[in-house]
Amino acid sequence: MTEHRVTRRRALRLGAGAVVAAALAACGDNASTDGATAETEEPVEEFTIVAENLRWDVDRIVVPAGVEVTATIENRDRGVPHNLHIQSPDDPKTELEDGVVTQTLTFSIAEPGEYEYVCDAHLFMSGTIVAV
Repeated sequence: MTEHRVTRRRALRLGAGAVVAAALAACGDNASTDGATAETEEPVEEFTIVAENLRWDVDRIVVPAGVEVTATIENRDRGVPHNLHIQSPDDPKTELEDGVVTQTLTFSIAEPGEYEYVCDAHLFMSGTIVAV
């Protein structure tokens, strides 16, 4: 009888482990399927970008050329300064501010092309804005 209980407990543990593993697999890393990072993304006129753990959560954003775009910048790094600086002809950028803080930036890029965006305090935090 004791053997039966051990076997049942083992089966329950294995079953619970399988459920947890399946749930974690379903959560996964959505970077490749996130709309803002997808290569086939349609242009957006507003987007949110998050700075957390000294990284941007999005590395590629497509915007329409010549159209006003609004970016919301969420700095979730407590006490760490971040800003969004789009290295395009008009050079739009927010002020460096310690997190946790939310900023907005309204900008337009007249000429189609690829433009880098960075955090001025952490130049390794970079990505690409594609104006189409």
